[in-house]
Amino acid sequence: MENKKEYVRILVDALKKKKTALEHIKELTGRQMTLLEQPRVDFEAFDMMIEEKKIYLDDIKKMDDGFVVTFEKIKGYMADNKQQLAQEIQSMQENIKDITGLAMEIEAMEQRNRKTFEIAMSRERKEIKMRRKSKESASKYYQNFMKATSSESFYMDKKK
Repeated sequence: MENKKEYVRILVDALKKKKTALEHIKELTGRQMTLLEQPRVDFEAFDMMIEEKKIYLDDIKKMDDGFVVTFEKIKGYMADNKQQLAQEIQSMQENIKDITGLAMEIEAMEQRNRKTFEIAMSRERKEIKMRRKSKESASKYYQNFMKATSSESFYMDKKK
């Protein structure tokens, strides 16, 4: 019996850890949004935040897998002892509610970030295209200038 109470505590702790991980992801997503709104986007920092978010997402997946396995072991015990576990069950329900809210907020932020990212990439492509055209124009100007200076001797009087 005491062993099963420990499993219930593990479930509560897993939900708290998941909530904390989602809060970190939300914060990183907000920082990504701020980065994307800058005139010059630091794509290296953006990628580092993506990698950091992947770590949290992997942790969440592991927690979810462990939660399901643990819950399957003790769901009968929890159903039979609702009175004794009322506080823990309420805590789990509150955490699940918070987790669901955070997940929805993160999803909305990710949708906005996706649109902002597309705009930033479009802006970056335009800048690269303009630099390329500018470089080509400078190169053509230089080539034409070199042709013009070499043809000056053609017009010079070669008599001495």
